[in-house]
Amino acid sequence: MPKIKQFFANSWVSATLITSVFCFAIAVITYSMWPSTFTDNLIISFGYGYSNLSLSWLSHRFFPNWPEKLRGFIVVPLALLAGTLNCYLLLSGYGASLHVLQPTFIMGLTFTMACMYYLHNREKQMQARQALEEARRKQAEQEKLLVLSELTQLQSQIEPHFLFNTLANIDALIDMEPRKAQQMLRHLTDLLRSSLQLGRERLISIDRESGLINDYLKIQKIRLGEELSFEIHADPSLSHIQIPPFLLQPLVENAVVHGIEPDIERGHIDIRFVLDKHDYLLCVSDSGIGLRDNTQSKGNGIAVKNIRSRIETLFGEQASLSISENPDKGVTSSIRINKNALEQLAIQESL
Repeated sequence: MPKIKQFFANSWVSATLITSVFCFAIAVITYSMWPSTFTDNLIISFGYGYSNLSLSWLSHRFFPNWPEKLRGFIVVPLALLAGTLNCYLLLSGYGASLHVLQPTFIMGLTFTMACMYYLHNREKQMQARQALEEARRKQAEQEKLLVLSELTQLQSQIEPHFLFNTLANIDALIDMEPRKAQQMLRHLTDLLRSSLQLGRERLISIDRESGLINDYLKIQKIRLGEELSFEIHADPSLSHIQIPPFLLQPLVENAVVHGIEPDIERGHIDIRFVLDKHDYLLCVSDSGIGLRDNTQSKGNGIAVKNIRSRIETLFGEQASLSISENPDKGVTSSIRINKNALEQLAIQESL
């Protein structure tokens, strides 16, 4: 069905169809007025119509830069001459003289001018539509660049906030549990080193995103205790896939702050990067207190809203975010991105 729509959307296909209908209607009218067969009227009418259409197509094909006025001055007389010659050759078989062609010539001139006017307007409409589509495409690309820049700004804002909180925890652990303080400091150093190596990139690989999340959760594990556990599952074949940074980080942070931390028993966080048919699926699942029992959801809605806004701007309807409660306990947040859409974004960023 889309191929059929695209076929009829072609300007020359639609022009041919409309010209054919118009020629047929003219033939019906002239048949009722002139004493000749309907076939002869069809041949004469289509002769004028298709002469104009063919010459217009040839002029656009071989001389696309011609001004429309020049095109009209050349195409109209030639089309009229070709159509009249076709008419004369047909009627000469009946012994008709040249003066008999006068009404036919006038009709052909009117018909040819009408066809040129239609084709000219059709060309202008197509050019305007192409210009509008090009403007929309450029606007969409600019919006994507803006969102990617906002992600970079968000990254620079999150890092100091997380850094200060982690340093405060290290300071509190130095006297009481120096070994844990040392571990937390080592993980923090690894996290900062990885972040600096990214160089504020607009896209990062799943492998590097997994490493950042791993360091973040190791720090949270020290802070919250051994009851917090986590796993990161990523198919090795997807390790090179480029994704916008900090799409999963807010979801992981929500799982810790709003799911695991309020639960006295803590719990488990499972993170998955998988290819599901034609979509990349990025999932964060926790066994925390869930949505209904969560009374500390301040900020959670903002993070989710920001993620939805980013993926909508970057991918439109080819990406989505879903959040649902697990059947037993906890919440699963999933970002689904069309494979082709994500690869196209990576290509645009590499140019």
